[in-house]
Amino acid sequence: QKISYANKKIIQEQNLGKRVYCLETKETYDSIAEAAKQNGIKDDILVSRCCNGKQKSTNGLHFVFV
Repeated sequence: QKISYANKKIIQEQNLGKRVYCLETKETYDSIAEAAKQNGIKDDILVSRCCNGKQKSTNGLHFVFV
């Protein structure tokens, strides 16, 4: 758990996350986690699956990588 937290912190600090765009809100987010948090999605893996084409939408929102 400590390693996971440290890795997330490094990604945030170095801005290594992939930018994500929401088609409905027309907003761009710096990472998948930020997109999930800002849209009230409890698990960021759902946004990731949308961006990767494994599911069409989550919570009625469509996401794509920028």
